Amino acid sequence: MQRRTLLASLGVAIVGGGAYFLTKPQTSGDPLLGAANAQTTDVDTSGIKEMAIGDENAPITIVEYASFTCPHCASFHANQYPQLKANYIETGKVRFIYREVYFDRPGLWASMMARCGGDSRFFAIADMLYARQREWTQGDGGAVASNLRKIGLSVGIDADEI
Repeated sequence: MQRRTLLASLGVAIVGGGAYFLTKPQTSGDPLLGAANAQTTDVDTSGIKEMAIGDENAPITIVEYASFTCPHCASFHANQYPQLKANYIETGKVRFIYREVYFDRPGLWASMMARCGGDSRFFAIADMLYARQREWTQGDGGAVASNLRKIGLSVGIDADEI
């Protein structure tokens, strides 16, 4: 049990580290990016809705950086997240913020579809995406998009919204 928790925590840390690397400001001195990517651009993210559950005044805030296509993230949401939710989020001890990381197009598409459900359905859709990850991620881009569309329709999202 402890080993499984340690491995899940390590997976979350790796995803978080990857998210940091992918989102850190690019500078001209970055040897991995080279001179071609030396310019930085300020992006206004103030219009992006923060997906969060739990008491806004909770003494602890947990921010998860995750991808809907990451099997480690799916494992966390299947095994540790239900306990975290029941014992801490629902009791008002923790506010949980979910921030998407996009490693691939299907992850981005899944996030966009989950956000179509709005604040009230985002986490339920996220749970479904993680639980059925092996199903909807199969095939080429067209198949993945079709699979995501089916999930969206099954949770009541209007076809035009999807």
